[in-house]
Amino acid sequence: MNDRIVKFQMKIGTSEISYEGPPEYLEESLEKVVSGLSDVLGPNSKAMLDSGDTSISERMLGPKNQLMMISSMTCAQRLAVNSGRDLILAGGAKLMLVDQKDSFDRKDLLREMKSASIYYKQSYGTNLSRYLKRLIKDGEINSLSNDKFALSAGKLEELQRIIQTPAELNESSTQSHLEDNQSEDAEG
Repeated sequence: MNDRIVKFQMKIGTSEISYEGPPEYLEESLEKVVSGLSDVLGPNSKAMLDSGDTSISERMLGPKNQLMMISSMTCAQRLAVNSGRDLILAGGAKLMLVDQKDSFDRKDLLREMKSASIYYKQSYGTNLSRYLKRLIKDGEINSLSNDKFALSAGKLEELQRIIQTPAELNESSTQSHLEDNQSEDAEG
């Protein structure tokens, strides 16, 4: 069993491609992705990149699938996650927007939270039930059954707007999360 995870992120002009998963998939697909970019960009690629052409991702993935390759880590970065509650929303957004699921269960949600490794803390998993109850009470998550959840329509739209807008990644925020997790590990 291979538990290695590779994280890959590439930004060309205003378009971004992120991958987080088994290295085998990336090794098999990287050549196709680069070839696809060359085909999409064509001979005028330098002029297109200099102009900030935002349609590159639309031509490569199609307008409805711009979120197709975004990882939980990227969702967490774009949502500026700084709590367990925020990370649950980022994980739920990844499952519903990127994976196009109508609902998700605790197991899938926790897996997505953990995959955003620099944001995840052990206490988030321990307190997952408490966080979920609060998010349900606040109307941000709907409880569909005992173990099935979905982001509310309003929250889903809000998160989609934020995640779909590739802003410059806040490296100081990411660095802060790394430092917080390291100091928590040292104390624990």
